[in-house]
Amino acid sequence: MSPRTSGEWLLLFVTALVVLLRIVTFKRTFGHSPLNHGPGFFLGVEVSPGFYEGEGAGWLKRYHTACLAELSIQALALLAVLVSGRWFLLPLWAGGTAILVAATFLGFASYTRCTLGAKPPVRPSFAIPLEPRRLRDYISWPAETLIAAMYELCTALASLSASGS
Repeated sequence: MSPRTSGEWLLLFVTALVVLLRIVTFKRTFGHSPLNHGPGFFLGVEVSPGFYEGEGAGWLKRYHTACLAELSIQALALLAVLVSGRWFLLPLWAGGTAILVAATFLGFASYTRCTLGAKPPVRPSFAIPLEPRRLRDYISWPAETLIAAMYELCTALASLSASGS
């Protein structure tokens, strides 16, 4: 069964964008996320030196298994929606994807913090200059002109379409 209306094509297009986003972000979440704060940390929790050679190998394997299970559930649900031809379920699938991703990764990170001990990394602070600034320091006149022109164009198009109907 193929999509027949423009609304169904839009649903497929948005679904394709969600799938593309998941493919692009998979490498980052699968490989780099546990080591985000450096080799001395696992998902933001400080670990002992040599952690990844011993106990950490099992933690990393469980993390990768959770990533693959979450992605497999998403793929199977999408396949079920597409094979059944019920395009109206695609927004439900996309929302379920967001919930599943958040639940999986936040749940695993919380479990890690509770089990390994929560010692979050100390982030470096940065200084804010306290010198006085003028309005021209915050405004880009070419950008402001472009925004104003786009606003005027949209207003003109809206008034044309309103007077045409």
